Amino acid sequence: MSQTKIGFLSLTSIIVVNIVGSGVLILPSILAHFGATSFISYIISGIGMLAIGLVYTQMKSIAKCEGVHGPILHVFGFRLAQLASILYLLSIISGNSAMLISFFSYAGFSKISLQQCGIFSSIIIVCLTCMSCLSIKLVQMVEVMIAILKIIPLIGVPLLCIPYALKSDVILTQAISFSSLKASLAHTLWAFLGLETAVVIEKKVRNPESTIPRSMIFSVILITVIYIIGMWTALKLIPNLGSANAPYVDLLMFVLPSCIRMFAFPFVQTVTLLLILGSIYSWIFTTGVGISESAKQKLLPKFLSEKNRFDAPVKALILSSIMSILFLLLTYRESMQDHFEFMVSILTFITFVIYFFTTLAFCKTIWDKSKITVYNVVLGFAALCTTTISMIVLLNNLLQLYFKL
Repeated sequence: MSQTKIGFLSLTSIIVVNIVGSGVLILPSILAHFGATSFISYIISGIGMLAIGLVYTQMKSIAKCEGVHGPILHVFGFRLAQLASILYLLSIISGNSAMLISFFSYAGFSKISLQQCGIFSSIIIVCLTCMSCLSIKLVQMVEVMIAILKIIPLIGVPLLCIPYALKSDVILTQAISFSSLKASLAHTLWAFLGLETAVVIEKKVRNPESTIPRSMIFSVILITVIYIIGMWTALKLIPNLGSANAPYVDLLMFVLPSCIRMFAFPFVQTVTLLLILGSIYSWIFTTGVGISESAKQKLLPKFLSEKNRFDAPVKALILSSIMSILFLLLTYRESMQDHFEFMVSILTFITFVIYFFTTLAFCKTIWDKSKITVYNVVLGFAALCTTTISMIVLLNNLLQLYFKL
């Protein structure tokens, strides 16, 4: 059995790949009508999600809680933790579905039939699941490679566009209001989901007590910078940004010489699709590990904790993949954008319900164990405010979207 441990670089790569998936690629179009408000939303979301992520690390340090559901299990008991594990499974499955929709959108589909959705999704999921069943060394290699391929263009392209953006006559005149901030937060909060994946795979991390917090902080700072620079250049340079299917591809086309644009477009689109596939692959692996760890805690059936000779939770991976395909088909919408927004709303709301109870567990733990330090109080307050406000905003957005559809 492989004893390879994940270090700071590999863990940071996993976090970045999990978070910076279809979110950074599509959100500029979705947030276009919010203008400069989106910058504030990104910063608030990043700080709030970092507080939630650090709550998990503190629960591990103070109460030896393991995994995403450990704090809930420790404080509220088995039944609520079991419910949380099922909800988390559903949230990740809906996340996989959302990234598949993102893949289809970048592939050029504005609409897709149910049959096409089922066939293409099955092929992608089956292939990536088979890869996830191999050695963890392959997972690390792919994660680092995808992270590098993703960060370089996502930082490099906007940086190349900055001189053009500074010369742009476009003025970001949208007024910053509470209503626009509330609406944009429903999307930017989702863009940071995945930070807790570091906790999900903590048993595979070298020196998790120090490695996980450092990876979380570095990842959030890096991702926030990526989001804001990309959003600003897109707002300044892309006409009708709200209707753009592939804003980062449009940005690259803007800075490339006209003589090679027609040749570069297919290449750039292919690379973009590969990056989205890398994000799906990362989430499939993380989902399998999370299900396996929940099964070890007896929150899910025991057979899901079984691993193959590569130390991969093969049965958990197969189950999550089948459920991802079924969930995608059961929530089918012909319009890519409607389907995507619906998936994102479900994913984000469910996840924040779990975050909320985790934060309550943290607050109770530091009180019971007399760990009321300035750091813990500030951390608990920030996480509690983030989760409470987020659930209200997300529930309102989900209800509006449901009745619209």
